[in-house]
Amino acid sequence: MLNNLPPELLVNVLSRLPLKNIGQCTCVSKSWESLITSPTFITTHLSLSLENSSNNPPLVILRRWSDKNGVGSPKKEHYSLHFDSESFPKYQDLYFPFQSLNFHLRIVGSCNGVVCLSDNIGIYTCTFILWNPSINKYLFLPSPIVTYTTNGPSKFSIGLGFGFDSCSNDYKVVRLSFIDNDCGIYKAPPIVEVYSLNTGFWRIISAKAPSLEISGLHYTQAFVHGAVHWLGTRMNKKGFSNVTLLFDMGNEAIRTMKLPDSLLATSSMCLSIAVFGGSLSVLCIDNYMWGVEACSIWVMQEYGNAESWTKQYNVIWGLKPGKVIGLRANDDLLLALKNGSFSLETELISYNHKSQEINSLGIHGKGYSYYVDNYTESLVLLKEGKGCMKVEDGIENAEIGIKK
Repeated sequence: MLNNLPPELLVNVLSRLPLKNIGQCTCVSKSWESLITSPTFITTHLSLSLENSSNNPPLVILRRWSDKNGVGSPKKEHYSLHFDSESFPKYQDLYFPFQSLNFHLRIVGSCNGVVCLSDNIGIYTCTFILWNPSINKYLFLPSPIVTYTTNGPSKFSIGLGFGFDSCSNDYKVVRLSFIDNDCGIYKAPPIVEVYSLNTGFWRIISAKAPSLEISGLHYTQAFVHGAVHWLGTRMNKKGFSNVTLLFDMGNEAIRTMKLPDSLLATSSMCLSIAVFGGSLSVLCIDNYMWGVEACSIWVMQEYGNAESWTKQYNVIWGLKPGKVIGLRANDDLLLALKNGSFSLETELISYNHKSQEINSLGIHGKGYSYYVDNYTESLVLLKEGKGCMKVEDGIENAEIGIKK
């Protein structure tokens, strides 16, 4: 009966089904598979998912790891989805099939249900993966153009970004390679490479980037308002000055935005860029070298207006060293607090910066391993990606690891 429905109505019906049922529908017929894997259907389903998330407790993706395998062994990365309601309940555990050559994978960013992973923490590897955990699909990207082979050892530091280009309905990875002059100073403009999911390859773009170094805590990125943002540092005769560097996913232009005056000369070791409450934000972490006990958060109230930077949060927990992980829907902060003075193990807690109330969420891991971001279940990569299933599910897949 459904086969007789007009395509537009069939899309409207099928796109409202749970993800598992939509996957099963691809086996009904070739015409249904072609319909469900089409960009139109995937975009329609994503729009409905985003619409539903505004009416329900939003989903959050959480990554953490532990050293249970022993020092020097690859870390076991744990991924899970949680409802961002009061008790932070778990929605489901996610099967993570990858193993890094560098102890753990770097999360470049996440967008519309897709997580971008990188194994280029060391300079000799440059593996990139797009992974949709909600449908167990992944895609290994081809090797970038600028690599160890083309540029030699210790010749570049890299800024990475991931986001969505709404103009072309395309997901892009951007890579900035800063070639040094053997003195550790990045004078030449960086080489800018962009990977497009629509085309399936990397290309070097002609946009000229400023001569500066990507800096900030762990080289963080923030995707908001259609652009990837990093913290950068300019060197001059008077010393250094911090700035926001951004890459527009639509027109692929690169420019800078001014930071608050009080952060211009702050050590990049104390700064981190993020998206809080949908706004571009910068975290200024106090006492970083000795164990974090306080943090101020600056929010750009009007995007693009440097005069609108406002210190919206001034968090002083003071009980134990810890780290700000993210901002919850109820305006509470997620903190990872150390369990002891000499322990790297931390506990994830929810902190109300107004009442200073602390609520334990019953989640533990290494403090530097946490990653938290809003998450929307989607069908992105349904057509392009390869499947990754647990062996106990009855399907063995020999292509799920990075190690060859």
